[in-house]
Amino acid sequence: MGPSFLKWIQALLLSFFYAHGSCSSVEQKIYVTLKNTTPCVRLLNATHQIGCQSSISGDTGVLHVLETENDLEWIAETGPHAPYMVLMESLAFTRCCVYTELYGPELANCNATVWKSTGERLLSYEDFPFPIFSLFSLPDDNETQVIRKLCDPLMDYNVWATIRPINATAKGHKQNESMVIAATRETFDYIGSSRMVYDMQNNKSVIDFDNVHSFLEIGQVGLWNKRNMWMHSDPISRRNVSVNEEVGSLVSNIKSAASTLNLSLDEPNATQALPPSSFQRFLRVRPIPGVVLADHQSSFINKYYESLYDTAEYLKVSYPPDLSPEEQLEYETEAAKLLYGFLVNSNNSYFRSLLPRDIVSKERNSIFSLSPPQYYVSLSQNQQPKSVTTFVKYVLANMTGTATSLNQSQCQNPKDVPGESKDLYLYDWVYGSESENHTKGEPFCVRAPVRLAKAVSPAFELQQYGSKEYSTWTESRWKKIEARIFLVASPQLQMLTLGVGIAVLLVSLLGTYFISSKADILFSSSHDAPNTTY
Repeated sequence: MGPSFLKWIQALLLSFFYAHGSCSSVEQKIYVTLKNTTPCVRLLNATHQIGCQSSISGDTGVLHVLETENDLEWIAETGPHAPYMVLMESLAFTRCCVYTELYGPELANCNATVWKSTGERLLSYEDFPFPIFSLFSLPDDNETQVIRKLCDPLMDYNVWATIRPINATAKGHKQNESMVIAATRETFDYIGSSRMVYDMQNNKSVIDFDNVHSFLEIGQVGLWNKRNMWMHSDPISRRNVSVNEEVGSLVSNIKSAASTLNLSLDEPNATQALPPSSFQRFLRVRPIPGVVLADHQSSFINKYYESLYDTAEYLKVSYPPDLSPEEQLEYETEAAKLLYGFLVNSNNSYFRSLLPRDIVSKERNSIFSLSPPQYYVSLSQNQQPKSVTTFVKYVLANMTGTATSLNQSQCQNPKDVPGESKDLYLYDWVYGSESENHTKGEPFCVRAPVRLAKAVSPAFELQQYGSKEYSTWTESRWKKIEARIFLVASPQLQMLTLGVGIAVLLVSLLGTYFISSKADILFSSSHDAPNTTY
């Protein structure tokens, strides 16, 4: 192995790295990856499936912009370059554009109260045999995930708090202790509330049904018309005389409190069914006095409720023009701050001031973004709560907790501090309000009676995958979800290129054959003597 051999090795390695770099560069020049997208995924339960799926090797088609409904026939039938990938505005994503006359909502066979009318726009809970991506102008902070199994149960965490602290290790607490509950993932057959009820029934919770006196649920109030708010109750449980009396007393107390706020409250017909609500899961166990506040008397006013379009734009959330993001945040009331954070921009000074310092300071995988938090249930990676659940937890801690004089070390380990108990409270070293130049918070320790409780359907713990009692919704696992755009020639140009290539090949073969057969004539030298030797 001399110097020449080493030079060959160096040249080979240099060629390899050059080829690898060139391939990467060529790929980047060919493909444009769509980064700011939200994919539609496949969801399944024991009996049905919704969402979208692609073929096993992915789908490819010619990108075509749908400008009018007249383009549909051209795309579906007469277009010469099928299959197509249709690019459309959200306003065009309607039933008439996507479904045929053979499909209809009547297949649901709803024989009771129709709370959510079908409407014209497509909603989230339907089955599509093709992939769908929603494009946004704001970046998506979620990293691409690579998963290898089949499906996982939908899960997150319920958030609950008591006005007065209760011992997290004790059982059988007294009645009349006010409790605030934010049940999560109710859209998919009441995952959060069914898990809470299951834990209460099986002594897995610090509270049980003997502690539940009455129930007040705030439902859909986003499109209140500033005239009437409606108090819904369950007509079946009200057949019980004592429950009916308690509901009447609860309604009277709510009306009395609302009158001080100039809020008009009304009750629908006594025979009207209770609308979809977490309260229903509790009523399945026993009759409980309760009321559900909502902005609708019968069917939903918000026709986009719990869908992709249930956003600030369609809820008509607006601010005066020429306001900066921080000025929009400080506009009007505390409730307006919450609306801004949950519907417009989660990366704001108010939310940052409520969260622990380590979460706010985290650069990678931050839960903050210049858009609303992600409301899709999805899966819980590493058993961590979703961003929206985290925000709810610390908003509730801010409203029910108190600031303490504990330093950071004491806040992180309060058991050594007299009078403090982690069995009674949640302790967090929060970021605090930012200074005037919006660069640094003033941290302090918050003590709050707020807890998280896992919200995953009991069906998976009981291994009852065909359960009709509990939710069985899962998300189909996937490897890598992405959408890319690349430019190719038209079929006519491709055929022309192929034909020219074949012609050049044939001409080359004929030329090579001719030259090879006449080589002794074409390459003989007239200057060489017949007896020349080499």
